[in-house]
Amino acid sequence: ESRQSTTAKQYITVDNSIILLYTVYNKSKEMEKSMKLIINNSSMQPIYEQIVEHVESLIAAGVMSQGEQLPSVRALAVELSINPNTIQKAYAILEEHGAIYPVKGKGNFVSEKDKVTDRMKGQCFGRLKETVDQAKKLGINEEEFSIKVRTYYREGKHD
Repeated sequence: ESRQSTTAKQYITVDNSIILLYTVYNKSKEMEKSMKLIINNSSMQPIYEQIVEHVESLIAAGVMSQGEQLPSVRALAVELSINPNTIQKAYAILEEHGAIYPVKGKGNFVSEKDKVTDRMKGQCFGRLKETVDQAKKLGINEEEFSIKVRTYYREGKHD
């Protein structure tokens, strides 16, 4: 299977800072897919963490499906002009999280979506618990807190 990849680069503005949006197109005989990675070089968040978050979000959203092959470490590093060690570190964390799995001599592949979403839900509920604890310390009562949660939840509703 011959594999080629090309990258489209586009600058976008998010929160008053310029972010480089990379769209990596992976082409093989069977498929032509794209994986959008937003890398913010001016962010305090390390690039490998940005890659992990974006890949997990793509899996959770169903953009990347189970069994889909990720670009090789070297190919992605070249396309994004990032040190291969950074990509390797991101892939190692994704594997540790259960989001991807390696196949010796073949590359890295997307695991089950449920593994990713379950882990992300756990993180979300952990942050919610911390927020509830902070609200209690500030004297915010349960009713007031619940009203705000419902309001925010409805505002941010996704299809």
